[in-house]
Amino acid sequence: MTVSPNSDIFILLDNIAASAADPAAALLFSAPHEIITATDPAEIPAAFARMEQALASGHHLAGWFAYELGYHFEPRLAPLAPAPSGLPLLWVTVCDSPEHLSSAAVAAKLDPIRHSAGHMAKVADITPGISRDAYLAAIHRLRDYLFAGDIYQANFTFPVDFTLDGSPRALYRKLRRGQPVPYAAWIHAPERDVISLSPELFLDKRGPHVTARPMKGTSPRGRTLAEDDDAALTLATDPKQRAENVMIVDLLRNDLSRLAARGTVEVPSLFEVERYRSLLQMTSTVTAEIAPDLPLLTLFQNLFPCGSITGAPKIRAMEIIRELETAPRGIYTGAIGYVTPDRDICLNVPIRTLTLTPDGPARWRGRLGIGSGIVADSEPDHEYEECLLKGRFLTDPLPDFDLIETFAWAPATGYQRLEAHLARLKASAQFFAFQYDETEITRSLTDLAATLGDSPQRIRLLLATTGAVCISAAAFPAQFIQPRVTLTPEPVHSTDPLNYHKTTARTRHTQALTAAKAKGPYVETLFVNEQGQLTEGSWSTLFIEHNGELLTPPLTAGLLPGILRAELLQSGRAKESPLTPKDLQTADQIYIGNSLRGLIKVTL
Repeated sequence: MTVSPNSDIFILLDNIAASAADPAAALLFSAPHEIITATDPAEIPAAFARMEQALASGHHLAGWFAYELGYHFEPRLAPLAPAPSGLPLLWVTVCDSPEHLSSAAVAAKLDPIRHSAGHMAKVADITPGISRDAYLAAIHRLRDYLFAGDIYQANFTFPVDFTLDGSPRALYRKLRRGQPVPYAAWIHAPERDVISLSPELFLDKRGPHVTARPMKGTSPRGRTLAEDDDAALTLATDPKQRAENVMIVDLLRNDLSRLAARGTVEVPSLFEVERYRSLLQMTSTVTAEIAPDLPLLTLFQNLFPCGSITGAPKIRAMEIIRELETAPRGIYTGAIGYVTPDRDICLNVPIRTLTLTPDGPARWRGRLGIGSGIVADSEPDHEYEECLLKGRFLTDPLPDFDLIETFAWAPATGYQRLEAHLARLKASAQFFAFQYDETEITRSLTDLAATLGDSPQRIRLLLATTGAVCISAAAFPAQFIQPRVTLTPEPVHSTDPLNYHKTTARTRHTQALTAAKAKGPYVETLFVNEQGQLTEGSWSTLFIEHNGELLTPPLTAGLLPGILRAELLQSGRAKESPLTPKDLQTADQIYIGNSLRGLIKVTL
């Protein structure tokens, strides 16, 4: 990404969730005039005073504030603060106006490295900073405080260390594609890089209007949009999750009320569930009206750190956190964002945030913080699993992929089963948080149809996460002669969401079909899941005829909701039934099929 020739320091604040065409989805601050830091607590007042001077002179501020800064805003907590380390308590650049970039422009600036050495981003040596047994012991101790009435809720966190071979730029690009969140950031400086894929807003101030959006309540994703909807409803109505959320909403209402005009603190929404690539999160919104020229130090003294990552009551929760947590949090759960000369402010809560420090050529030491909110009836084992779930965006990221639909076009009838294909594409786009513009897709298809001539065509439609569409046509494939199929021995897993969506992440399918063709004259290979049940082929749905019935595996076995499959089920010509490889031996007839080719009779 281009930065000032005078400095390679920059701060990219990136709304990845924005429309690809939004011209101001990202702000790029570069070429700072100076960097304001405070390493010793005694330097904090002067640092905030210098920020005020910079704003008064028309400059912008952008940077981060460490969680430990919060200890020094409360006399009870100051003696508990960790000793100064190499990480400042705050790191804020003084810059001119930022460059405004669309999300697509950010992606374009990152993409040129795809075919260079800087493209590599290999994360390894992942090591939690606490053992499972030690974690469980800490949670049991925390529950003692809860049952004693010291606190109502506390957020317990721990670090995860790792190594990165490659570049922070490549890692940000990789994570950015998989996590379309609204408050992402990449901060580059010689001594460290900070990558934040945060979905959580700490504070947004526009003139006197302040909005906070605490995030409390987590659930795993489903495998399909329907399962997601069920999981979201369960999360939004779960008494424990709602109780946690309300506690933090009340805490933020209390914090804001110390600054707000009387009667202006409101809660316009409660228990809204948002979808992210690896999990569901429940948020609520708190608003207030404050003095538009309120000093930054006053704002931080009353609000920082965000209550969603401390607990309630805040001060006692922070005391207990300091006693039980194994390491300082650093930038994690502090704040990242900017302040304009007009004193508009946007700060995230840096969860899903990595700190990277150089450790040799193209090698970095990294740290990720993860945690969860603990209440009296929390189950320690469940909380540990929730923490691991929150780290999956780094430890087990989804591969880069586009969504894909393949269907037929005929001169006399046009696109075949187009409505069903677009409905499936839209559902997958919603599931994976891809941009989707059906008007643009339909226009592109109409333009293509005018060029297709007089012979049937195979149409391939690709949808990128940004909403970009690529549509191509090719000659219709020839019919098979005496087609045969075989089995792939390696099982697929019914829990893998990629099995339920048609994507370009098809390495397993391609390799299995290539291996099958190397064994003999096979046109397709069939998969089984971890339970030994048949699922589907590498490019087709499986059907068997048995006693006059056409049977196909249920979706829950781990397979794509095929368009031809849905049509046959809806018409009553086929029905779902669990199948095993033995059923292939006793079947009256075996078929494979898809929307493009129709139903094809095959043999083993």
